[in-house]
Amino acid sequence: MAELNSTAVQIPESFRRYLKQHMTEDHERLEALLDDAACLAEHRSFYTAAKKFEDFRMREEQHISVEEASSSRCWRRCFPIRWQLLK
Repeated sequence: MAELNSTAVQIPESFRRYLKQHMTEDHERLEALLDDAACLAEHRSFYTAAKKFEDFRMREEQHISVEEASSSRCWRRCFPIRWQLLK
């Protein structure tokens, strides 16, 4: 088995704070969209609820893409040898 790289890459604290804040705020916006869609559906405003849910779905897909891209870049930089073994 390949030897693990002992020099871990340090992620700047400012970037960690930014990413945590951005993702937390994004999660809150997604939850609010979903809540809005549910409330509209409960009030039988199905067309408007469907539009709101479509907005939620598109934003969620974008959010997941950003999370996956960020986490995979981080893993490749922090654990380059281990990442190569996973391919």
